[in-house]
Amino acid sequence: MRFLSYIFLPFLFLSYLVVDTYLKLNHSALCHSKGCELAGSLIKIDSLVLNYIGIASAVLLLFLGILVFKNLISKRIFLVYLLACVLFETIMISYQFFASPVMCKFCLGVYSFLLVMMLIASRKYFLYILPLIIAPFVALSFIAIPKHVPFVTTNGNYLIQSPTCPHCKLVKDYLHQKKIPFIKLNSSDIEDRDFIRFLGFKTIPVLIVKKGSSVKVINGDEDIVEYFEQNQKEKSSTSVSQPLDIMNQTEGDGCEIDLTLKPSCQKESN
Repeated sequence: MRFLSYIFLPFLFLSYLVVDTYLKLNHSALCHSKGCELAGSLIKIDSLVLNYIGIASAVLLLFLGILVFKNLISKRIFLVYLLACVLFETIMISYQFFASPVMCKFCLGVYSFLLVMMLIASRKYFLYILPLIIAPFVALSFIAIPKHVPFVTTNGNYLIQSPTCPHCKLVKDYLHQKKIPFIKLNSSDIEDRDFIRFLGFKTIPVLIVKKGSSVKVINGDEDIVEYFEQNQKEKSSTSVSQPLDIMNQTEGDGCEIDLTLKPSCQKESN
């Protein structure tokens, strides 16, 4: 059991990382799933660099295991370092679990190796660290983390709005009145908030019009209404649509949003 815990499993773990690194250097990998590609896009450094860090950690783990096996150092030193590796990978896996719609099989393999090593090396230590393993998953479940999935997928009109924003309500009333189909996107959703921040907009509503490979983005109730009025005039020269009188209903062009993208004018609608 000592040989399995401190020599064989660390060596197998090191081999697992070395093989994947070798394959990556030759433009391949142990796992070719979409989850692996998404996992690579979630980290700030190159995934190959992360492999090198993993190999270095596995070498040190094996070295410590050999010293423990030969009774040259305390078993606790090996377990503390193994615990550090488990906690590191727990954070990586837990974030990936919430941020990616598909998990990376290679990452799950690394995590499984570490957990099995901890379990076999010391069941007592494994029970001690269970709360530490569960804690990141619980903590991240309370945090709004954007999923790496597109929300503008098919042709149509997408309106980023808030139920409490009077300018958004005005646009929605106009679209319903003109029988123009649209999909509502809530500004409180993390994906929509990030999109608004990326564009540098400070107000909602925001209209996204997708037609094939072309995407048009319009900000503000007046500009959105004007866009549809012009489209209707171009389609029919015989009947001219009367624009919705938005200036008499509310001032300004939209609800200003702060860093949390909470509409400042929501109090007006209460």
